[in-house]
Amino acid sequence: MSKKKKIIIACLGITILLLSIIFGYTYSKYVHTETVKGSASVAKWSFNGAISNTRDDDLESKEISLADSMNSNDSVKSKTIAPGTSGSFKIIIDAEGSEVGVDYDVFLADETDEENGENRKPANLYFTCDDLLTGQGEKFYSLEEMLKNNSDDSKSNLSGTIAKDAESKRKVITVNWNWPYESNENGLEKGDIQDTKDSDITNYRFTLNIVGKQAK
Repeated sequence: MSKKKKIIIACLGITILLLSIIFGYTYSKYVHTETVKGSASVAKWSFNGAISNTRDDDLESKEISLADSMNSNDSVKSKTIAPGTSGSFKIIIDAEGSEVGVDYDVFLADETDEENGENRKPANLYFTCDDLLTGQGEKFYSLEEMLKNNSDDSKSNLSGTIAKDAESKRKVITVNWNWPYESNENGLEKGDIQDTKDSDITNYRFTLNIVGKQAK
């Protein structure tokens, strides 16, 4: 091989090497693949509804007893109510531990108030509650009337929201009841006649549904 050819081959080799270096830097880049996993923490939901028939909110129950919630009255037999008695029970709405807001409603599930039934409500006994949307402190002679929301059938007149970041997520609602000794709503004489008629009531019962939903 002649000296001239050797020089040409050497020059070509150098050229190819230079081109490889140039194009290598032009088209190469750092490459790194990172594997990531998707996840989502689900907010906790906690809701409980209960009743307290005593002045102690910690003594919770699932049954309402007007006799147990009655204010002290020495003239009336224990565990019974009569004209001249009054008291209150507490509806306890507990969302402690919930990480979302809670909308609550208190509905009447059943109120036995039959015209001639042994479980009818004493006619002159009424309820009041300061936590109602409307009619705070007003006298209601039936729980159905008190809890009815006249503007929205899907809601109760006793409803509200416990915010997700509320300082306390335990709501205590007091419902007062009163059976006056002498009812003068429809005239004193008529009230006494009605109370005498209601003296044959052996047991008045009602059921409430305490409903909790996640707030929007």
